[in-house]
Amino acid sequence: MNHEIIVKYLEQQKVPFSLTGFNYLVCAIMFAYENGSPLQMMGIYEQVADLTGDKPTAIERTMRYAISKTGQKVHVKEFIARALHYLGNAEVK
Repeated sequence: MNHEIIVKYLEQQKVPFSLTGFNYLVCAIMFAYENGSPLQMMGIYEQVADLTGDKPTAIERTMRYAISKTGQKVHVKEFIARALHYLGNAEVK
């Protein structure tokens, strides 16, 4: 999946670009896409943590905060699942 497509999606969702969680979400969506599922979120948090040098709990908290700034009241897992659904359908078109 293309990095730019994910960035555009997050911008459409009003995730503030200036937040660290924005970049973590880009990575998490890419990892979830590569794995074929957002169901194993702890594994995704660990992959992002390995990439960034942060703890998985900090990754989750930072992404949750970024999502909260959009006004959406969803868990990180739900947000990523929606992103995969949307982006997967957009990629097919």
